[in-house]
Amino acid sequence: MYIGSVRFFKHIIISVLTFILLTIIILIITLFNSIVQAAYDGNGISADSQQVSAVDKDTSPNQLQNTNAENSISEIAVKKTTTASKPYQALYPDLYSEKPQKTVKQDNVVYLTFDDGPSERTAEILKILKENNIKATFFLIGKNDEKSKELMRQIVEDGHTVGVHSFTHKYKTIYNSVEAYLKDFNEMYNLIYEATGVKPSIFRFPGGSVNDFNKNIYKEIIQEMNRRGFTYFDWNVDSSDAVPSATVKRITQCVLNEVSSGSIVLFHDSSYKTETVSSLNGIIKNLKHSGYTFDKLTNAVKPITFKQN
Repeated sequence: MYIGSVRFFKHIIISVLTFILLTIIILIITLFNSIVQAAYDGNGISADSQQVSAVDKDTSPNQLQNTNAENSISEIAVKKTTTASKPYQALYPDLYSEKPQKTVKQDNVVYLTFDDGPSERTAEILKILKENNIKATFFLIGKNDEKSKELMRQIVEDGHTVGVHSFTHKYKTIYNSVEAYLKDFNEMYNLIYEATGVKPSIFRFPGGSVNDFNKNIYKEIIQEMNRRGFTYFDWNVDSSDAVPSATVKRITQCVLNEVSSGSIVLFHDSSYKTETVSSLNGIIKNLKHSGYTFDKLTNAVKPITFKQN
């Protein structure tokens, strides 16, 4: 009887201990799963919170990337807008040139320049320049017929410089405002580019940088053109070929008496300037005999400009 009781109690104790051990194991497994799930849920909530804080909670990752790109573009656009302190600065966004870091001044060099071409005289001028093996500069006006475009191309092919003078050459129109000047300049700039493939970087104001027509706005125009990177050239030797009574003798004397090292000489290239053409060869030969050489203007040449009041 005693032995049977001992065996019974021993069986009960083993059963209880087994139950307790299984319970502990189950609790450990449950606790471990809870910890893992909590960690997973915590990371998920953190990621979602970051996503929602960046954009609307319904925004997908691709939409988020696109939104960031659009924000960057908007910031650039705002910067460009704020840079344009005056309305005309936003006009013609492609109308810019790049200035060189420094300019040069060559000794004993004379720069021959021709305004108002192309014309019936252009081919004759080009022939004389080629015969004397020299380069020059042509400030062009708005003639968009095929013959004129061909002459523009010939100027470039012969190695000369083309610059903007004016599209309309109507002083009252182009000097009416800064906007009006930019409109005229842009038309001529594009015509030269269309005809020659060259984007001009230099220009000459009709009538010079300071004249009776632009006296109220010339400083503002100069400032805007400088901001856009263009270089303008006036002159310090006037051939006087624009005078109605100009003769070969007078043109020749005006140039030879006034020229010096670095001079920029003003001539005109228009249909009725036959005296200019007739005087050109003699002027070139006399200057060569005096030790001068000739070159074309570029934006790397130190410009001669009129004194601003």
